[in-house]
Amino acid sequence: MVNIVPSILVPGAKIFLVGEAPGEQENDQGKPFVSQAPAGRRLDQILEQANIIRAECSIGNVARERPPNNDMKYYYQDVKQLIPSKALERL
Repeated sequence: MVNIVPSILVPGAKIFLVGEAPGEQENDQGKPFVSQAPAGRRLDQILEQANIIRAECSIGNVARERPPNNDMKYYYQDVKQLIPSKALERL
């Protein structure tokens, strides 16, 4: 089942981290970049190296739902991904 994964907005955040689209675990948990998923683990590593506190950042995705087969081409009508499809309008 595809779920809408909303952004996590932190009042006063000076950083907004943006991903492409939710992965399988993000879709299941309804949160972007969960620490149990590969992208979330990598994000945690990068933030730690940069001395950035994750809880002080807003986090979201360009697409709020996981595209079929995790393929962003789903959101476009053309091969070059320049013309949005109706699916993109929902987001």
